[in-house]
Amino acid sequence: MVFISDMYLDEDTVNAILEKCGYYGYNLYLSSSKGVTKFTGHLFSSFIEDMGINIPSTICHIGDNWQSDVTSPSKLGIKAFQLCKTTDMLTNSNPGIYSGDLYRNCMYPKTAFYDSIQGFKSYFGTRCFWAVVANKIFDNPYVSVKKGTDFNQNPFYLGYCALGMHMLAISKWICESEKRSGVKRTIHFVARDGYLPKRFFEVYNSNPDTGIDYLHVSRKALLTADMGSPSDLYSIYYKMNILNVSPNSLVDALSPIFDDSILKK
Repeated sequence: MVFISDMYLDEDTVNAILEKCGYYGYNLYLSSSKGVTKFTGHLFSSFIEDMGINIPSTICHIGDNWQSDVTSPSKLGIKAFQLCKTTDMLTNSNPGIYSGDLYRNCMYPKTAFYDSIQGFKSYFGTRCFWAVVANKIFDNPYVSVKKGTDFNQNPFYLGYCALGMHMLAISKWICESEKRSGVKRTIHFVARDGYLPKRFFEVYNSNPDTGIDYLHVSRKALLTADMGSPSDLYSIYYKMNILNVSPNSLVDALSPIFDDSILKK
């Protein structure tokens, strides 16, 4: 067994790492000690010459980089196979395998303002989220991904990549907000949209003093609950399906905050 790597660390350090992981009885070829790289193919040539190998096709090389671990050794006749990095699969940056456009569509949306998306991209929590997704979804680098889908038509992908992370963020935010307030509270989750967040929160919450309630209230009743000034009326656009709203139904929905004289006009 031979380890070949384009590596800046010295041989003693790499040997210590490998032995700590339980590897012994191997040969080690590093660009840092040989002065040549896999990328150019010269490190492979050095290995072949040192080992006295006359038939390169008897060598099986496995690596994660398309250029350094597949293209370069293949030119020398070495049988090369790629075991892709999970991060390369996530970002669909491997030219040999199509792995979907989920990352690009989320991180580089065509409709986003530059300033707003830059803050999202640089946030440490976002990078951690993508690392967790990459290691879970692409633990098998040979998973088949259907083009034209964000979640590969797989409900598990949808739950793990989007819904689960979103529910986790909501539960975390509620717990942190309650802790900062220093007040014993009962958290009311409004039916029916609040059902799933409630189920998540029941699992996530570790404070036995926090009350949890499932509140049956209609959307119509909540439509004007957060309106305290005339400018709040603009929020109606985001709370109703405007294509299904008539003038009369809109007036009826706003009746709790208007007096009769205004409604008659």
